[in-house]
Amino acid sequence: MKARSFSSLIVGGALVVAPVTPVQAQQQAENSTLKSADAVWRDAARRWSLRVASRAQQIYQLEVVRLGFEGRVEAMFRIGVDGTVRDCAVHRSSGAAELDALVCRAIAQSPPAPVNLDAGGQAHEVAVVLPVEFVMVDDLPPAGEANETD
Repeated sequence: MKARSFSSLIVGGALVVAPVTPVQAQQQAENSTLKSADAVWRDAARRWSLRVASRAQQIYQLEVVRLGFEGRVEAMFRIGVDGTVRDCAVHRSSGAAELDALVCRAIAQSPPAPVNLDAGGQAHEVAVVLPVEFVMVDDLPPAGEANETD
């Protein structure tokens, strides 16, 4: 079973998400068809992770940010052959139970995950680790507002 890793950063009102795969460049280079199928899955997973991170950000801002918690949570879960996410558990704790629980809640409340297809179109279950970092920022400019310098 392939293991995948995603990275997410939630900063106050701003969000940055960058899914990445483990280092498998040599294996992928050996099979260009697999590389293409893997690239398609990574792109779909990137879009899905944005939805998960958006939901996590909503929960964080509504329920947790007022408590002053910051930290990094790593959730591990499986994406089934039909895109259902199951077995979400905290792989590495932030030290704050509220943040830890928030990540699996966000995953559960998100739409189905992309199905991981091989080069032949066969669906495969995949194990995923999703690290999410929650950071509080005091003076975050509103989204879309440019910084002006004199």
